[in-house]
Amino acid sequence: MSTISVTSAAGSLDTDEENKHFRENLRQVRNELSARVARIQVQQSGLAEYDRSLAETRQQLSSSVSDNILSNYQFGGN
Repeated sequence: MSTISVTSAAGSLDTDEENKHFRENLRQVRNELSARVARIQVQQSGLAEYDRSLAETRQQLSSSVSDNILSNYQFGGN
């Protein structure tokens, strides 16, 4: 993470140099935010895929348990 520089005259952007400095800091902040958003989107995608996989596993387990219960009920257990 980069450090954002502080202007020499806080709250005052009179000079071209201060304006340039402010624009550069703003560009850095935008770049850092963009990178963070990209990382969050990747993490969200991973979590969504994990959630889908977990739901599928639950469904398979539920079907398997139901099949076993019905099998035991219909045939009197083994």
